[in-house]
Amino acid sequence: MSHERKVSRSPFVVLEDDTVDAQPPAIVMTDPKFVVNVASMIRNCAAFGVEWLFITGDRLDIPTGRKGDRMPRQERMREYRTVKVVQCDYPTMLFKRQDIAPIGVELVPGAVPLPMLEHPLNAVYLLGPEDGGLSKGFRAICHQIVQIPSLHCLNVAQAGGIILYDRMASLWRQGKGEILELDEDRGYDGNPRRRELVRK
Repeated sequence: MSHERKVSRSPFVVLEDDTVDAQPPAIVMTDPKFVVNVASMIRNCAAFGVEWLFITGDRLDIPTGRKGDRMPRQERMREYRTVKVVQCDYPTMLFKRQDIAPIGVELVPGAVPLPMLEHPLNAVYLLGPEDGGLSKGFRAICHQIVQIPSLHCLNVAQAGGIILYDRMASLWRQGKGEILELDEDRGYDGNPRRRELVRK
């Protein structure tokens, strides 16, 4: 595999040089198949304050942001510029100043049910592709493997959103984090009646 790194240019963030010095927490999407799931994961990361999203494999290219080569419109909000998207083969090597705790998200025997996980502050969450699971190599570096209890399999972007929500709740329960509050202008004060008036 090549060590070449590709960094997203827009509409989410511009990294001006090729030196990536990542800090946890982070999400790693291993060999994703559909760009719409990458777009949804960017939204997840922005919503829950996660700065880094890594993508491995070469089945898709990160859109450049130029006309005709963009993420879906609903995933191109300015607020998402907080997320740095990096495409590389060995993402865990890019955390140079801090130890990390890689956590795999996988439906395998013996995986820890997500509600039982005490999320570490330095977690990096690894998710498999839409049509498969984490590779043996990625599973081998994970400190823990967790699964999301559900009746049916989840879309990879859905799984990422659930993981990040559970992280917020877990860190709050541990006294290591806070419950997030909406940080954008929705055009109303949160009152349902006010929302109806604005629509009219």
